[in-house]
Amino acid sequence: MFLNFLKAEGYRASKMKCIWILPIVMFALVLMTSFVLLRVDMLGMMGMSREDMDAIAEQGASAEGIEDSFRAGFSAGVDMGNDIVAATEGDTEAVEEEKEPEPVTIVGEGLLYREDVPELFYQNIATLSTILLLAIFAGLYVGDVYSTGVMKNITIGNRKRGLLFTARMTVIAVYSFIFHVITYFWTLICVAMMAESVKLNADGAFFKYFIFSWIITVAFCFVVAAVTTLTRSKAAGITVGVILASGLLTMAISVANMILVRKFDLDSSFSLANYTLTQNLAVLNLHSEGHVVVRALMCSIIYGILAFTAGAIINKKRDIS
Repeated sequence: MFLNFLKAEGYRASKMKCIWILPIVMFALVLMTSFVLLRVDMLGMMGMSREDMDAIAEQGASAEGIEDSFRAGFSAGVDMGNDIVAATEGDTEAVEEEKEPEPVTIVGEGLLYREDVPELFYQNIATLSTILLLAIFAGLYVGDVYSTGVMKNITIGNRKRGLLFTARMTVIAVYSFIFHVITYFWTLICVAMMAESVKLNADGAFFKYFIFSWIITVAFCFVVAAVTTLTRSKAAGITVGVILASGLLTMAISVANMILVRKFDLDSSFSLANYTLTQNLAVLNLHSEGHVVVRALMCSIIYGILAFTAGAIINKKRDIS
């Protein structure tokens, strides 16, 4: 019975135009993000070279770096004093002519020009573009059964609404996985077009990040699906998904976090945003520490189970009408 429902739901999803349009939109977003990270010369716009940045990174706050900076500043001060004295005495030849500023370059080697494909994939996922587009898919896909009257006919024909809802959520999870793969493919194309070289580096860290980010995305889609099921409205589900994915509730979360810290005397480092799906997806990266990964997975599991259970109960009790 479940396989029959799964085939029917998969066929219904394949007939929706959005499953073909959203990957194209994702390619445009990946292309723009990759261009900024790979080809926009941020260092050149700031008047710095990559060698300067590497030197700063190597020196850091070490004693040697501080000493070199002091010597450079001292030498600059001495040179400036000599120039002033020479100008005062009329020795104009001692004053160096001002150098013309070098032209600012905009297109060149970007900050991640030499990075590998997994790093660019993470950067594109962290923009929350995938979770936003998949929220739109979940809202359209689940809401379609109410706008077209499909759900009423299915309910009359079969009472196994729990299995039907499970099949529907399975389709969402599978499409989310396929969308993740497509996003990686788009990233690979952009790296081949604009980066120094194509470095796949598909190691264990990348595969873990791929799976963990997919789990977070699926949980988010389940939340959107539950809202759509509750309201029987595509617009409501999509609106909630867009609001959550775009960070429009950041101010409200900050206020709520302040109230919780003061009310319950919590540690000042406590952040309510750390327990939202979007924040966990934005923070999680290829080299996240263990507690960050565990927190992201626990939040995903809790949100996913609650949303799935709520949607299944609503679907069973209210869809007859």
